[in-house]
Amino acid sequence: MTVSLKTLLDRSERNMGSGINVVVKDKALELIKRAYDEGIYVQISDGFRSHKEQNALYAKGRSTGGNIVTNARGGQSYHNFGLAVDYFLVSNDGKKAIWDVNKDWRRVAEIGKSLGFEWGGDWSSFKDYPHLQMTGGLSLAQLRAGKKPNLGGKSSAPSKGKVGANLSVDGYWGSKTTRALQDALGTVEDGYISDQVHNQATDAITSGIKFGDGNDGSIVVHALQRKIGSKADGLLGPNTIGALQKYLGTVYDKKLSRPSLVVKELQRRLNKGNL
Repeated sequence: MTVSLKTLLDRSERNMGSGINVVVKDKALELIKRAYDEGIYVQISDGFRSHKEQNALYAKGRSTGGNIVTNARGGQSYHNFGLAVDYFLVSNDGKKAIWDVNKDWRRVAEIGKSLGFEWGGDWSSFKDYPHLQMTGGLSLAQLRAGKKPNLGGKSSAPSKGKVGANLSVDGYWGSKTTRALQDALGTVEDGYISDQVHNQATDAITSGIKFGDGNDGSIVVHALQRKIGSKADGLLGPNTIGALQKYLGTVYDKKLSRPSLVVKELQRRLNKGNL
């Protein structure tokens, strides 16, 4: 008998714990639903972890028995702030855990990324294949200092076939494109990129982009850089533009022309809800 969707959702909700961020929780449950529709059975094994629990996990393979499973001490993991979950696959009857990183596992990661998660399997070092996280563009240091992420407050990303944004695909990066990007990445939605980014980028790169007061706007650049695998320095400069061009599959020249092919493709993706 095939495991029911309700069983997977109930198990996962219990495992995520009461400290999980509500948006992360809702999107993790949405991930399970979408995978289930494709005949892939997913369960969340872990969500919020206290600092004490994180330190106990860090001790494995070091001061206690077993293998090393994490390089993060308490306060050094997005789990400790309720912003991460771990997943695994289960057999059709729901009785056996499957930890093989196969095509179904990677498909789940793709679904997760379409919902706004970052996948640990994309990391260049210490690949963490079960791990999915949402940061809102905040570093762990910022979280430890008490800063709260803005994840958009939406329970899920746009469903298949549903239009995400309503942008004119004109290749010009204005405030509407920035706002749509902020919405897609779950950051503050104000249509601005901060002056601290503008001051360190050339006018040739940023011409036409609207800049704000320099307080929180650069969060969206950090979130975009994490998404596309660029250095997360908050600067919308040539390296980030080049990484975006590679990510979207357009001409690679590290420049934004007016109009721009990479901005057109970005606008198309935002309209489809599949950045």
